[in-house]
Order: sequence, then structure tokens, then C-alpha cells
Amino acid sequence: KIRGYAIISKGDSPEHIGHGVYRLPSQSSDAKYLVAHHNPDHWSCSCKDYETRKIKCKHIHACIFWLTLKKRIDTKEEISVPETREELKCSCGSDKIVKFA
Repeated sequence: KIRGYAIISKGDSPEHIGHGVYRLPSQSSDAKYLVAHHNPDHWSCSCKDYETRKIKCKHIHACIFWLTLKKRIDTKEEISVPETREELKCSCGSDKIVKFA
């Protein structure tokens, strides 16, 4: 799972290429792997790790993590940012905001 998070955290995003099919770059070469999401409990990947062990590899975990984050981002409302200092308030209700350097 950690290696899957590392793929996403370095900026690589799965490329959606079809119904439930994603393409992810290899971390160590120019290769790209196909990850397929057949149903919520069944995933597959074209990498050697998955083909040998038949368990969720880092590419599958990266897709799961990315899809989870994408869903959370897509369903959240926009956050408004205060335009002026007068609009800023602490969660305690105080308007005395001090910037820490």
C-alpha cells in the first residue's frame, strides 16, 4: 500500500483508458501497466508482481488510492477563502489572528 501511495504522491495519476481500465507508469522504467477494476473486490494488473503472486500490487493500490481521493474531491463543496483580514476568525471566535513566522 505504501508503494501505491508513493506513486500518487510523486504526481503520477492513473490514465483512464476505458471502462474500469487505467494505465500507470512504472517507477523504475519507461514501461506502463494496465490496471483493471472488474468489480469492487476484483482488480488485476499487467505487472510481473501481480501476474506472479495474484495479490494487489502497488499499481492496484495506487489506483484505489487515486480513485478514493478523486471521489472525495469531486463530492466536496467549494471552500471559500476570506478576502480581507476582517473576515478572518479563529475557530474559538476571536478576531485576533497572529501570524507565526
